[in-house]
Amino acid sequence: MLCTSTHDTKRSADVRARLDVLCEVAGEWRDRVRRWHRWNRRHRTRIRWRYAPDRNSEYLLYQTLIGIWPLANPSAQTGEQAPSRLAVTESFRERVEAYMEKAAREAKQHTSWIDPNPAFEAALRDFVRALLSSEKSPRFLADLDRFVQRIARPGLWNALARTLVHLTAPGTPDIYQGDELWNFSLVDPDNRRPVDFESRRQLLPDLSEVWERSREEERHLFLRQLVEGPEDGRIKLHVISQALRVRRANPELFLQGHYEPLATNGPAAAHVFAFARRRGPQVALTLVSRRTASLCRDPSMPPVGRQLWSGTTLSLPEDLATGPWTNALTGETLETPDRPGWVQLAVGDALESFPVALLLHPC
Repeated sequence: MLCTSTHDTKRSADVRARLDVLCEVAGEWRDRVRRWHRWNRRHRTRIRWRYAPDRNSEYLLYQTLIGIWPLANPSAQTGEQAPSRLAVTESFRERVEAYMEKAAREAKQHTSWIDPNPAFEAALRDFVRALLSSEKSPRFLADLDRFVQRIARPGLWNALARTLVHLTAPGTPDIYQGDELWNFSLVDPDNRRPVDFESRRQLLPDLSEVWERSREEERHLFLRQLVEGPEDGRIKLHVISQALRVRRANPELFLQGHYEPLATNGPAAAHVFAFARRRGPQVALTLVSRRTASLCRDPSMPPVGRQLWSGTTLSLPEDLATGPWTNALTGETLETPDRPGWVQLAVGDALESFPVALLLHPC
């Protein structure tokens, strides 16, 4: 069974996907943390000869806020509404407080479950409340919000890539409750909050109806809307729905098919990950973008288009080199050159309009 989130995961898969972006903007992230520490040290509490919270706990708090800060326009997303730069919701603050207390106790450095330290925990709680107060920390909240909105979309592309890999890699994928849409939650009880399944029941048929009944031009418009506005979560639900349809139509391929890694070449080769699942004549090829924050000049832009991927190719063995490929996520057909030997499939063709691809080869 393949799990990306469980009831005991300290951070949900979508939170981790956003935090991965920090590796691509390490210099900026370092500068922000130093600035925030300088701004917020006045909110720490002196306990005997030390200040609380300690630097490690403070750094964990910044990571946590980055990871769960709601998206700017979650119009179809359930759960938290985006905190403004001047006002954080009470429920959001309570979630952060509970998480930080649990994390501190499980770290067992300054407090623990069997030997709690009331003074340290009170200082930690006061620190969280001060940072999330629009009156005490308006400058910090504004700077935090600006930074999150800069890395949010690359985080979504990371999460979308992980979702497709999760559904097509060897093994049986398990989707945790609520993960059908974007899910920015922490460890229990945060990730056991009630899931709005009714909205998902309504959203899935709507997506399926648009996809199945639309003509080619309408499908292109539909896909463009998903890519241009990924915050509402429909793009993730679309990938899950279509990938599961492919699995249902090809059960033996995904239950017994071999895994074959595929090499990429060209200027953006480091930003692509691909593999094939094969069983006899049945073939499914997964191709996803990665590390998009350092790929796109504008982090808010999706990693799609032939110009962005110009010169980047995917190597296919001879027996997969001919015939058309059908992208199950877009309905598009891709042709490969009809010649023997290893053939290069242009990544720009596969990712021309969508940031991930699930290509099916004819049997």
